[in-house]
Amino acid sequence: MLCVLGPGALGGLLAALLTEGGAEVALLAPTAGRAARLREGLHVSGPDERPLRVVEVAALGPEDAPDRPVEAVLLCVKARDTAAAVARAAALPGAPTLVVLQNGLGRAEEVARLLGDPDRVVAALTSQGATLEQDGRLRHAGHGPTRLGALTPAGKARAAAVARALAAAGLEAEVVDDPARLVWEKLQVNAAINALTGLLGCNNGRLLVAPSARALAGAAAAEVGAVARSLGVAGDWSAAAAGARWEAVARATADNASSTLQDLRRGRPTEVNAINGAVAAAAREAGVAAPVNELLARLVAAREELTAHGGGQGRAQE
Repeated sequence: MLCVLGPGALGGLLAALLTEGGAEVALLAPTAGRAARLREGLHVSGPDERPLRVVEVAALGPEDAPDRPVEAVLLCVKARDTAAAVARAAALPGAPTLVVLQNGLGRAEEVARLLGDPDRVVAALTSQGATLEQDGRLRHAGHGPTRLGALTPAGKARAAAVARALAAAGLEAEVVDDPARLVWEKLQVNAAINALTGLLGCNNGRLLVAPSARALAGAAAAEVGAVARSLGVAGDWSAAAAGARWEAVARATADNASSTLQDLRRGRPTEVNAINGAVAAAAREAGVAAPVNELLARLVAAREELTAHGGGQGRAQE
């Protein structure tokens, strides 16, 4: 069986899609109360004109555990919740593979360090997009492939097994040989889209229709490419490739509200430090300039501070 750890937008969507595809899935919730609410059904709409449907999922609270071995755990929690998530995943029966779907730089490596077994860790990048409209109600805003890369040669069989499990449930999945490239490509897309959509209060696709926003997103993505190239990460890190990469994701998830936008709207801390902030820090260490990522990180941090100290006055107007 599979487990999804983190019942937010992406975690809820994956649990729903896998359940609809016939997979045996458990959605791991942080509290017993939330698990009980989720067992009443996930209300999923989209993509496109697909009508609202209710997907009944098996949700487990923190005191519950599956009664059979778990093949893989899809980690869909925020970076700040990684340690607790890894501890919970490590206690599951079957020594499952941990599939890291988190945003930011170095997330899979952090999971491997906490777990103490890098052979069981797989980095992942998905083009599935979801907006959590309220607890248990989400919108499937974009679909696409999920790519998986093992951290070690010994983990390749695990990555392939996860890809087969996802494909068996109707999700497009493939294994790539270079997880470092996968991580940096994902970071490139997140750096271009997340902070800007949060600051501008818009869904992903709107970045493509505003020339100034498009230029800023392209510049942020290009800076990520420059850092990756300076670190010797294999891949095409040209400005043209950067633009094509983030624009393809923005187009595929045009109606999606990024995780940063959703966090800012709810007055929650964002993951900007793990995304644009991490790019800026890596750039400084590599001697590469990344002023756009530095500025975006500071602006999002300022929004968070205004929200925290101003009773919500810093929130974007909706």
